[in-house]
Amino acid sequence: MNAAINSALGDSDFAARLRENSLEAIPGSSEAMAQLALRERHRRKAVVEASGATAE
Repeated sequence: MNAAINSALGDSDFAARLRENSLEAIPGSSEAMAQLALRERHRRKAVVEASGATAE
């Protein structure tokens, strides 16, 4: 499945449609995606904590 997704993300027409919706095509492995998600979670957590925002 990952190979099929990476193939679609490499298609210039598909990538252009993603950009039209403010999305970015970033092909890679499922492990790389997991690492990216973890980094983003930590980065965003720090921003939320610094802002004092709460779920309430």
